[in-house]
Amino acid sequence: MKNGSAIALEAVVVPTVRGKLGAAGIEHSGEGWVFYTEKLDLEPGFYVFDLAYSASPGSVLQFEAGLVQHHLNSVELDPSAEAGELPVALSFDSPLEVRLYCKAGSVVVSGLSYRRIDTVAYAQNAGRNVGADLGEFVFGHILGARPVHGSRPELPSPVVPGDDLAAAVREHAIYVSQDEIYYQRDQLIGAGVDPVLARALLEDSGYDFAFERDRHVETGLMGYPKTQHLFQTMIIRDGELSFISPVTGRKVTAQASIPLAAGGFMPVVYEVFDDEAPMILVGNAGWGGGISYVWFIRQNIILHDNRNWCIGFAFADLMRHYFSICLNRRDEVAAYRAKSKVLTILSGYIPNMGHYFWNDVSGLEREFRAGRLQGKPVFAQARLWLPPEVLYPEIAADVETVPSPDVLTRVLREGRFVVRASASAVDAPMADRLLARSRDQLAASDPARFAEIERLAAEKDFCLLVPIRAHNKVWVEQVEGVVAVIDLLKSRYENLLVYLDGTPDCQGVVDQIIAARGEAATIVAGVNVSFAETVIWSFVADFYVASVGGGLVPVTSFSDKPGVCHANYNHWEHIDLFWRRVRPSDQPLLLVPRESIRDLEGDDHPSGIYSNYTIDPQVVTALVEKGLDLMKGESALRARA
Repeated sequence: MKNGSAIALEAVVVPTVRGKLGAAGIEHSGEGWVFYTEKLDLEPGFYVFDLAYSASPGSVLQFEAGLVQHHLNSVELDPSAEAGELPVALSFDSPLEVRLYCKAGSVVVSGLSYRRIDTVAYAQNAGRNVGADLGEFVFGHILGARPVHGSRPELPSPVVPGDDLAAAVREHAIYVSQDEIYYQRDQLIGAGVDPVLARALLEDSGYDFAFERDRHVETGLMGYPKTQHLFQTMIIRDGELSFISPVTGRKVTAQASIPLAAGGFMPVVYEVFDDEAPMILVGNAGWGGGISYVWFIRQNIILHDNRNWCIGFAFADLMRHYFSICLNRRDEVAAYRAKSKVLTILSGYIPNMGHYFWNDVSGLEREFRAGRLQGKPVFAQARLWLPPEVLYPEIAADVETVPSPDVLTRVLREGRFVVRASASAVDAPMADRLLARSRDQLAASDPARFAEIERLAAEKDFCLLVPIRAHNKVWVEQVEGVVAVIDLLKSRYENLLVYLDGTPDCQGVVDQIIAARGEAATIVAGVNVSFAETVIWSFVADFYVASVGGGLVPVTSFSDKPGVCHANYNHWEHIDLFWRRVRPSDQPLLLVPRESIRDLEGDDHPSGIYSNYTIDPQVVTALVEKGLDLMKGESALRARA
C-alpha cells in the first residue's frame, strides 16, 4: 500500500486484522485491543490517521502507531468526541502498524483512514498552533519556509522526514570540525561564535593546533582520545548540564535530554532553549561518549568532533531521528520538558565488548573513585559481559536493566536527565577490579569450575591462551598455526597448559586442535563459558596468540600479558592507532607484518572489516619464539636487579 503523492491525498481506508472493520464497524467493551491493522507499506513522509468512533462515558482509549521495534506516536482519544487523529512521521521505509487500545469503558469504531500530507503546504497553510516545539522551530528555520521572530517558533511545521532533512542540513548549515576551529576562528567570530568557548565544548584537553601537540594532559582514565568528558562529570555531580554560551557569553542550561536508540548505540540530544542562541548538543554519537556535535541554530553552524571514537553517525541522520520523536511524541516531549529532572546514568548501550570496558566501565570507574556514582540511578543494557551491578556491588540497588527500545519512554514518562558515563583508558586498579569481581562471580556460580582453574594454574609450567574465531575475522590456518605454537612451547615447557577461548561456534575448531595435540598438553576448551571465566584465564595465561578484534582485549587491556597478535588489514591498523594508548604497557606486543597478511574475500568469506585472512603459520611461530626470548631476557634482567 505505497502512496507516493507529495500533496494531501484522498483518504485511504485502512484494513484491520484484529477486529474486522465491516459495514457495522467494530464494537468492543472492557480492557484490551480494539483493533490493529495489517502491516502498512508506506513511503517516508508525514501522515495523519483519522478515526471515527463513539465511546461510552468514562472510556479511556489509546490510539497509537509503531514500527516493528519502535513506538512512533500515541494519543489519548476524547470519549466525548466522535473523531480523532494521529500524526505520524516516517523517516524510512518500514512496515507500520496502527492500533487502538481500550483501557476502560466501551467503544464503537466506524471508520479508519489515513492521509499523506505535503509538509511545506501543511506548515504554510494548515494554521495549526502546536506550541513551542524546538524541533519544529529548528526545522522551520533551516527550511526558511517562514521567518522566525524572537525565540518563539512562529512556524507550526511538522518534521519533514527522510532525505528532505538531510538535504536541508547539508544545504543551509556550515560545518566546522574540531580540528578546523583554530583555522576558521575569523569565520566563527564573524558569525558571533566565540571559538575559544566553542572549542571548550568539545573538550580536547588543551590541544594546541598552532603547535599540533598535546599540552597539560592528565593521566589516569584518559587515554584515547585525550578527552576528559567534563560535561559528564558536571551532569553526574550537579544533575544538569550548564556552560557558557559561545554566542552570548552567558551561562545556559540544557532543559532536556532526548536519547536516540541507534544501531546498538544511545546518542543523546541536549536541548538548550536560549532566547538569543538556541543550541542542540549531541553527546555519545561515537564510541568515546563525548560531545559529538554542537548546532548553533540561528547561526547555521555545526561544530563536530572528527577525532576517532568521537563520532560515528551523520548529523542529518541523528536529527532525522530526533525530529521524528519531537513530532510523533509531541505531547510526551512537551510534558517531559516541563518536569523536574532525575539524573540517570546510561551504561552498556554499546555493541562492542572492547569499547564497553575501554569506555563505559572506565567511565563508571572514574565516577566511582570520585564518590559521584553512589546513590545515582543507572539504566544498563543487559550484557553477557560483566554488568555494573557485578563490578560495583556497592551500587547494585541503583542499577536497573532497561532494554534499549524502552529508554526513551522511561526518560519521557519519568522525567529523567540522562548521560552516559565514559572515559578512554584502562589502568591497573581498574583491571584488578575486573579480576576480583570475575573471581567472585565464578566462585559463586560454579565453585567446582573455579577450583579446577585454580588447580590447573598452580600446577602449570606455562600457559598459552588462544582466542579461536569461527564466524568472521578468521585466521584460516589457525588450526595448523596453533598446533605449531603448541609444539614450540612444548619443546621449552614440560607441563604446558593451553586455554582455547571462543564462542560456541568455535567448538569444531577446538576439537581439531585437541585431537591433534591433546596428549602433548593440557588443553582446556573455553567455548560457551562465562565472560568472568575468560577474564580469569587472561590473568592465568603467560602468553597469548590472538587476533585484533577477536579476543585481544582481555590479555592486553585487562591482564597486560605479552604475546603475538594477527589481524586482517582493517584491524591490523588498530594496534598503532590506539591499542597501547588505551592501556599503556611495556609488555611485548608482537604484530604480524602487514605484508605477511592476505585478506580473503568472495562468496565464502565476509568482506571489509570482518574479512577472513591467511598468514603462513611459520610467521606466527617465529614471532612467538621472539616473544619468548624477550620474556626470558626481561626475567634475567629482573633476577640481576
